Amino acid sequence: MRSFDFQPRTRVVFGAGVIDRLGELARELDFRRTLLVADHGLLASGHVDEAVGPLEKAGVEVFRFHDFEVNPDTRMIEAGTAFVSPLKIDSVIGLGGGSSLDCAKGINFLLTNGGRMSDYRGYGKATKPMLPMIAIPTTAGTGSEAQSYALISEAESHVKMACGDPKAAFRVALLDPALTVSQPRSITATSGFDAIAHASKPSSQPNARRCQRSFPAKRGDSSSPTTNACLTNQTISKRVGRCSWARFTPASQSRIRCLAQRTPVPIH
Repeated sequence: MRSFDFQPRTRVVFGAGVIDRLGELARELDFRRTLLVADHGLLASGHVDEAVGPLEKAGVEVFRFHDFEVNPDTRMIEAGTAFVSPLKIDSVIGLGGGSSLDCAKGINFLLTNGGRMSDYRGYGKATKPMLPMIAIPTTAGTGSEAQSYALISEAESHVKMACGDPKAAFRVALLDPALTVSQPRSITATSGFDAIAHASKPSSQPNARRCQRSFPAKRGDSSSPTTNACLTNQTISKRVGRCSWARFTPASQSRIRCLAQRTPVPIH
């Protein structure tokens, strides 16, 4: 009989309303001065206040950083690091979609290990300990809370860099489904497409260079299904007018096409 010893790096706490336990979980990790990274959408929705309340009730001082956008780039990470450097924080919390969680990881890399984000491109480049982190995802597409990579764009070239290290894994992933119900339908749809694309990677990898074939679209037509649901073997593509149609079964191709036609939304 085979055996295994499985020790996940990230503790997962799931349930509607578990964001109310954030203060308790933070104190278990000895958080006292924490950086809360959340995009402006989370601020407007009131979810930032939902997170800050339990933290302050538990005696955790919270510093907020919101000045970044979808697909955070190196300038945004550097701005966040400059903001938090004099504050002597001991922890980081990422609240939001993949952009918030990746931004939190990126700031942690530079704050604790110095240098530039390009220094951490690849895996295992952090030589010093990193601050403990909690993830509170509000979408269900990227899975950033469950892995140790930050996807950060180079500001000048716009090339995306995957920067990973075991020390960049979140200590706790707080999964509260109630936080997802306020998001727009478009975000729910794109998160679903993102999850499909990630799940398709293993089966489609050998066919990464298959011929370009998809439902037709005119370049610049932002309402076309191709623009809005262009799936590759790696991720959902933003390219307009064509997409690499990775290997899916006929049934799954039909399902994806149907979803795209029913929910035409731009991919971010």
